[in-house]
Amino acid sequence: MIDETENKEALIERFLAGDGRQRRAVLKELRPLLLREDVERIAPALRDPSPKIAARVVSLLARHDLIDCFEAQLAGLKPGKIDILRRHYDRIAKERDNDSRVSPNA
Repeated sequence: MIDETENKEALIERFLAGDGRQRRAVLKELRPLLLREDVERIAPALRDPSPKIAARVVSLLARHDLIDCFEAQLAGLKPGKIDILRRHYDRIAKERDNDSRVSPNA
């Protein structure tokens, strides 16, 4: 367990220090390991110039129901980008809510 935690910490640090393609590659490895507090740490990457990175971070924030953290990251962004990111967050959150309401016997 300690190795996995150390590995996760190293991946988070590489993600935060990286850019573009490097972030995308690290995020692929990191996504299955992320807990709620880890997603809060990588939230500033929502401001990444890469739309794919921003979308993936928004998706993680929505899946972990971190609306306050998400809203805090929107400060200072252009209105058009804020609208796009909010729509993406709302769509993922709505899917999450619908999935949680489906009965396991259905």
